[in-house]
Amino acid sequence: MRRPPDELPAITAAYDLALEITERVRSFAGWTVFADHRRLRRPTGVRMQRGMRGLAAATAEGEVSWGHVQAVMSSWLGHLRHGDAWGLRTALLEGVVFARDRGEGMR
Repeated sequence: MRRPPDELPAITAAYDLALEITERVRSFAGWTVFADHRRLRRPTGVRMQRGMRGLAAATAEGEVSWGHVQAVMSSWLGHLRHGDAWGLRTALLEGVVFARDRGEGMR
């Protein structure tokens, strides 16, 4: 396994982040980091799925704007681009529909 860079403790301290290092894997920012790849931790994926369903429901009720939906989705998808999460990204996007009744105005 590769050794973390020497400046890593200073970086994590500057942002008040916790870094758990074990012999085989590291856990950081919702990811399990292996020597050769990263996997999203299950609780992080579950939170994303629940949040996405709630966001879709709020969108259908007209409680949130499309701009908010785009910002939240960009944030989640950007987070997923940092690791091996192509299947999860696909499943999240296929499993939810963001729609609003055509009779209602957009915010």
